[in-house]
Amino acid sequence: WTLNFDFFLNRSNCWFFSRSKFNKKNNTELKKIFKEFKIKSRKSRTFLKINKKIYLKLELLGKGGSGKVYKILDEKNQILALKKTRTMNHDFEILHNCINEISILKTFYFQPRVIQIKNADISLEDGNVFVVLEYGEADLENIIKKKNSGISNLTLLKYFWKQCLEAVQTIHEERIIHGDLKPSNFLLVNNSLKIIDFGIAKQIQKDTTNITRSVQIGTLNYMSPEAMVDISNTKEEEKRFRLSRSADIWSLGCIFFQMVYGKPPFYHLDFVKKIQAIINKTFEILFLPVDIKFAVDVMKGCLQRNPNARPSIPELLVHPFLVSRSLVTFPKIN
Repeated sequence: WTLNFDFFLNRSNCWFFSRSKFNKKNNTELKKIFKEFKIKSRKSRTFLKINKKIYLKLELLGKGGSGKVYKILDEKNQILALKKTRTMNHDFEILHNCINEISILKTFYFQPRVIQIKNADISLEDGNVFVVLEYGEADLENIIKKKNSGISNLTLLKYFWKQCLEAVQTIHEERIIHGDLKPSNFLLVNNSLKIIDFGIAKQIQKDTTNITRSVQIGTLNYMSPEAMVDISNTKEEEKRFRLSRSADIWSLGCIFFQMVYGKPPFYHLDFVKKIQAIINKTFEILFLPVDIKFAVDVMKGCLQRNPNARPSIPELLVHPFLVSRSLVTFPKIN
């Protein structure tokens, strides 16, 4: 049996390319394409049905330890992304993260800075989790890599930084800490950045300002010091790591550092030395001079090891770096 998530106003049973939805020219061309795919579909499993909706797999975009991401086409001729996760042997942690992400994405339906969920299904029989999402042209990681030594165009830098802040502000206002912010988790959709991947995100309870984890989790280059420091009192006590919204601010500081310099702050250190450098208050982070007014000040503010000393998102949005010049609505991205 399956556990279905109903996020849609219209859940009618649709099939691909109804004549009423497409002009004759498009219909003829698409029929040719789909006729070819349909012949292959039995062997290659080209078609996929999720909650009575049919999708066509176009290509594999990427894969990880427990999942794959596909580029797909829906019945309205929209390009979307399919995130397929296999909970190996019904792995509870992976399944929990998937359900957690679906639940959080539902919270941010219609929010412009959060990736939009289109469909979702969890099969408890074969352990597959399917999540259909908006399709993005590129992520911030790829954009930075294309610029080699960082984003030197000031307008573009401001444009992306402001959108990163707005995305995180959106989830912080709902008391959610992302916990794994990094450039690859900001996706460019129709020329705007949206935040993605909420598998380990967690909501702050109403009677506190922090969340507590029992394990170190995240991406090392962007993890805050407090995400690595155990606050339990004894060796017998379960490990505890206390995080506030400021943990995401540190990660944003690492992202901005990479946007400016092309690499995150501690990229040159090996695993052990990197951990030591992040948590060691005496380890000085090197901020090379740049010809971008107030940029270093932003980084220094976010990358303070005392969480309480870091600026909030509202403060960063009115920082002189962003307000010193007017922002262009959308700069050209090469």
